[in-house]
Amino acid sequence: MQTIDIARRCAELNAVSDANNAYILAIHQGGLTQEERMEAAVYLLRMGGDYKVAYTQFVRLYNEGQFRAECLDVITGAFYTPNVKPMKNRYEKNCAALAKYPYLFRWDFPKFEDLPLRFYPFDDNGYLPFDPVEKTFGEYVNFNHPVVSRNFFKNLDNPILAKDVYSQYEMEYLNDNVRPSEDIGRENHLYLHYESWEMFCAHLQVLNVRELLKKIVFLFGEELNRYPIDFQELYGIDYSQYPVKPIGVKDVHQLIWHTQVSSDNGVGFFNEVFDNHPNLICLPSVMMENVEKKVLELRGLMEASADMSTASLLFKSWDRRIVQ
Repeated sequence: MQTIDIARRCAELNAVSDANNAYILAIHQGGLTQEERMEAAVYLLRMGGDYKVAYTQFVRLYNEGQFRAECLDVITGAFYTPNVKPMKNRYEKNCAALAKYPYLFRWDFPKFEDLPLRFYPFDDNGYLPFDPVEKTFGEYVNFNHPVVSRNFFKNLDNPILAKDVYSQYEMEYLNDNVRPSEDIGRENHLYLHYESWEMFCAHLQVLNVRELLKKIVFLFGEELNRYPIDFQELYGIDYSQYPVKPIGVKDVHQLIWHTQVSSDNGVGFFNEVFDNHPNLICLPSVMMENVEKKVLELRGLMEASADMSTASLLFKSWDRRIVQ
């Protein structure tokens, strides 16, 4: 007796839990026909089974060209329509904020209904993008996935320029780690360049840019030739008049501190591998009896190169950690 037959028999006997488990097992085992996969997905969705398994089958069947109208009707009614209102509200609020933002140079926002992508919520964290023209679903995407996908700080000779950043996590990461122009006495805005204006607008239904509109300059297509902007000529802002502010305790706390209270244990290799990582401060491995001496030496170096009050607060915090 095949697993799919067991699932059907359980369904006939109204053993819903057993039927759900059997249908899921049959899907995972593979070898089902398109009709059997559709049957399993429909039963799971109707009878409270694992909706993600059902959802995935509907999407795969749709992308394979099977039962397209039925699959799209089901997942649109079950997953998209109940969630479209908050996405539309988010899009409209983002557009309203960007329309008043001075560092965006176009404002022809498409209507929500004309956006080139729809985002079908899959779970509490991510979406399945749907292209209504190509009639295909894309791969699952979590815009808050806590991963930095590239080295944004590789070249610091000029303001940071990043292409097609569609990650909420990376946008916030950049916003938090790029110092304001007023703090360093030179133009230091964050430039985000996108090839497609329409695709950027489509992502405004799932991203929140309203809290980030201060140091970001948005560029699209050929607007890349604006980089970097002469803020003194265009806006009458001369950042060179601002005094350079030393880094504060908050800035240093954002870094990753690594040290090891021992020697000859391979930690030196760790430090060499991660040397020059922009968010990592490596300290040499030291023996326990040398900790106090090394802390005092480092305190002196830091106080000689930074604001006295900042260094004092930093090391008071660090001293407490060592004692603990």
